[in-house]
Amino acid sequence: MYTPDAEAKTFIADYMNESQPEALLDIARMTFPEAASARLVDFTGAEFLLELELPDGTSVRGFAWPEPLTRRQDIREHLQTLQWQAQMSPSPTPSPTGIVEWEDLSDHLPDSDGWMHSGIAVDEAGTIFCAHPDGGALIAIEAVVGSRIIPTGFAELHGISCAGAPGVLAVADPGYRALLERGCSPLSASLSV
Repeated sequence: MYTPDAEAKTFIADYMNESQPEALLDIARMTFPEAASARLVDFTGAEFLLELELPDGTSVRGFAWPEPLTRRQDIREHLQTLQWQAQMSPSPTPSPTGIVEWEDLSDHLPDSDGWMHSGIAVDEAGTIFCAHPDGGALIAIEAVVGSRIIPTGFAELHGISCAGAPGVLAVADPGYRALLERGCSPLSASLSV
C-alpha cells in the first residue's frame, strides 16, 4: 500500500473535512498510483461509488458512503477496504483451450520413464512448443494441424524460446546452444555458436 510522504500527508489533511467525492478520488489515486484509471461511477447527494482499474485488469470498487469522510480513520478504513477488495477480486486468468494426452499424439513415442523439463514457447503462428518426457524431443501443438512430436537429436531440452526470427526456436541442450528452424519439413536442427 502507498505510504504518503510529508507533502501527501498535508494533501490528505487538507481534504479530510471536505464533503466532495472528488477528494476521495484524489486520495485513492495517490494510494493506488499504479491504477490505470480511477473514476466516480455514481454520485447523488452525499453517496458515491468509486472504481479503480489496476494494471492486471482487477477492478476495484468502493462502496457508497452515506456521509462525508471527516476523520483520518474514515479515510484509512475506506482505503483498507479498497485494498482488501483488490486482493479478494479474482484476477483475469487465461482459460485452457484443450488438454493433450501423450497417448493422443498421432506419432506417439514409446512410453518413457523420464520427465519433461519446464519450458514452453509460442511462435508467431500460434504453435505451442514444449519438451517431451523422453528428454530430447519437442512436442508441437497446433490448433489446425493437431499435435506432433519432433525428434531433435539432443540429450535433453532444458529451455525453449522463440529466437526472434520467424520460424526459429532457441533450445538449450546441456553444453550446447542450438536453433531449430521450421521449414517445409517439420523441423530441422542446426547448431549456432
